[in-house]
Amino acid sequence: GSNDTSTVNVNNSADLGITKSASVSPVVVGAAYNWEVVVRNHGPMPVLIGQTITVTETIPVGMQVNSAISNANWTCSGTYASGPNSGNAVTYPTSGDSVTLVCTHTRSGSNNSNLAKDANAPTLMIPVTNTAAGNLSNTACLALSGAGPVEAGDTGAGFERNCHTTGITGT
Repeated sequence: GSNDTSTVNVNNSADLGITKSASVSPVVVGAAYNWEVVVRNHGPMPVLIGQTITVTETIPVGMQVNSAISNANWTCSGTYASGPNSGNAVTYPTSGDSVTLVCTHTRSGSNNSNLAKDANAPTLMIPVTNTAAGNLSNTACLALSGAGPVEAGDTGAGFERNCHTTGITGT
């Protein structure tokens, strides 16, 4: 008899990408606006119910977070990354020192179940105000956890970026 073999490539990944932008242009010192952070699943697998998308956002010195964030099924906590309160939990509005925000979004039946290929998670809105003029740059990075597909990574081999840095000039 003949012995036939075949190879199957199994892909168990969801290639997530992240973008962010300011809700206004130009940004004016002292005027409130939102950082709009969008996580998109580029597939091939969906993000499953029970999996958690985590966005870690670094807010620079010269920008304050105006209020606690809990919108569109995102929940955030923050710590000061610089200044006299470094390492302590933030209070709102923040002091204008650097802040690290960790925001999570867990897929559930209440937020449309699985996050399909070519679909966006709900937009994460971070309410901020520039407290200083000049160019400020901040970075948001993502991760995926929980039972299900793994995040494809940021290998540069055709995968979406897992971190996004945006500069903004306050006038």
